[in-house]
Formats: sequence, structure tokens, C-alpha cells
Amino acid sequence: MRSKSMTSVIRGLLVVLMTLGLASCIKVDTGTRKPTMGSELIDLTRAREMGKVTDEEFQELRRKVLASF
Repeated sequence: MRSKSMTSVIRGLLVVLMTLGLASCIKVDTGTRKPTMGSELIDLTRAREMGKVTDEEFQELRRKVLASF
């Protein structure tokens, strides 16, 4: 018959192993996605509407965004 301390150690090890096993199944988003063309154009349009860029700057930046995709 096992002692209570041995049973506690085995349970603890099982919990740790199960936790590590589950953690390896979880996908972590690192936030390294490249923005889409649509989101870039929307941001650029908002910047123009807010007066952060001129119409000339908007047209130049828009051409650059379209060329980069």
C-alpha cells in the first residue's frame, strides 16, 4: 500500500504533466500579422478625413499602399 505522501507526489506530477500537455495545444497569437490592404486604405482615409494628411499626401500614400500588395 502506498503512503499518503507518495500518492500526493504522484497526483502533483500528473497535474503538472497534464497542464504542460494542455499548454502545448494552445495557439498563442503573437500579433505579427501584416495589415490587409483594406485596413490600410481605411486607416489612410480616416487620417485624411481627420485632417492628419493632405489630399496630395493621401493620393501618394494610397498609391504606395496599392503598389505594395
